[in-house]
Amino acid sequence: MRVCVPADYLTLHEVRERWKLPADSLDVHRAVLKGILRPSLFCSGELAMALPGGPLQAGERVPVVGFVYVQCLRQTDAFDCEVAAVSRERDPVDDGALFLLGQPLAMADLFAQAVVMAEDVEAAEQQLAANGQELGAKERGSLLRLISIMLADGYRYDPERRSAVAAEICTAGAGMGLGISEGTALKFLRMAVAEYPPERVPSAFAPRAAQLPHA
Repeated sequence: MRVCVPADYLTLHEVRERWKLPADSLDVHRAVLKGILRPSLFCSGELAMALPGGPLQAGERVPVVGFVYVQCLRQTDAFDCEVAAVSRERDPVDDGALFLLGQPLAMADLFAQAVVMAEDVEAAEQQLAANGQELGAKERGSLLRLISIMLADGYRYDPERRSAVAAEICTAGAGMGLGISEGTALKFLRMAVAEYPPERVPSAFAPRAAQLPHA
């Protein structure tokens, strides 16, 4: 059944576009997993009410019609999850307010079916900005470009070859009192060169420099 999305809701794809993220970005996934974005689903049928207390158990089936909040989200992979229940309230006080889904949903299902209230998207943006982690900002692209340039020109980093650059950066950082793990360093090195691979351009001064007389 095709559902008409109200004007005050955005799909997760629209959130990604609003944040000016590339199609392969995982930032929206991360925001959902961290609870910064709270997706909703449209239900039209009967769902089993969760019995209060203990693990989720199905109780009486009742009609549920309209948009309901995703609940009981459990992370199953770096950027994937499993959703087992929904509720009419954004933050239900007990399990008795939960309705169990017939089949758990994964992150791909949320991207295909879920929406987020516009006011919740704005609240998420404010939270991200307050944390200095605004997604899709031009500064992020500039920072990754800067890393890519320094890697290529300063460290001569070649992603196609085995390199100790990440370890060297960790050692240099430790000497400055700026601790960072080698795994974290390597993650951002790979991210920078993947999104902004440096292209070797012959220097405009090379021919002229070659013609200069020796001292």
